[in-house]
Amino acid sequence: PLMQYVYWLVGNDWRQIDTDGDGTLDGYGERRGLLRGDLGNSLKHRRPVSELLIEKIPATLLLTFSALIVGYGLGIVLGVLAAVYHQTWVDQSVRVFTVIGNAVPQFWLGLILIILLSVQFDLLPMSGMRDITQRGGGVNPLETAKHMIMPVFVLSLGTIAFISRFTRTELLEVLQRDFVRTAHAKGLVGRRVWWIHALP
Repeated sequence: PLMQYVYWLVGNDWRQIDTDGDGTLDGYGERRGLLRGDLGNSLKHRRPVSELLIEKIPATLLLTFSALIVGYGLGIVLGVLAAVYHQTWVDQSVRVFTVIGNAVPQFWLGLILIILLSVQFDLLPMSGMRDITQRGGGVNPLETAKHMIMPVFVLSLGTIAFISRFTRTELLEVLQRDFVRTAHAKGLVGRRVWWIHALP
C-alpha cells in the first residue's frame, strides 16, 4: 500500500530505451505523478483530469466571486440595519438569520434546495452549467443567472451571517462615539451618518 501511494504521487512510468545510441537498452524514467501535475485520466470522460479541471475554471471563478460579492454586500447591509434598528424586530430577525446561517451545513442546505426548487417545483436547474452558452456562441445572461442563484445563495449564506454579525457588533460600538454624536448635532441625516461617517 505504501508504494502505491508513492507511485500515485510521483509516478512509476519507467521504460527501457537506447539513450546513447550504442545499441544497449538503458533505464529511462519518466515520472508522471500528482506532484508533477499529472492527475491521470478520467474513467468517465476518457480524458486527462487536468484538462477537465482547466475547462471548469471559468465557471468556478464566476461562482466564487459572485458568492463573495453577495456575501459581503448583503452581510454589510443586514449588519447596518441590525445596528441602526437595535432591539427592534429588524435586529431580532437579523440575529435569528445569522444563527441559522452559521448553524446550517452547506451540503445539507444545498440538497434541500435541490429537492425543493429543482425536483419538486422545477423552478431552478440543478446542474448543466455547460448549457449557459447559446448556439451562436454568446453567453446567455438569463440562463447563467438561473444556474447561479442556488449555488451562490448556499455558498454565501455563511459569509452573510458572519459579516452581518461582525458589522452589527462593530457599528453598535461606533455609534456610541463622540464624533457620531457630533455629526448628529450638526444636523446630518441619519443615513449619511451611518454609511459615510460610522461604517468606514
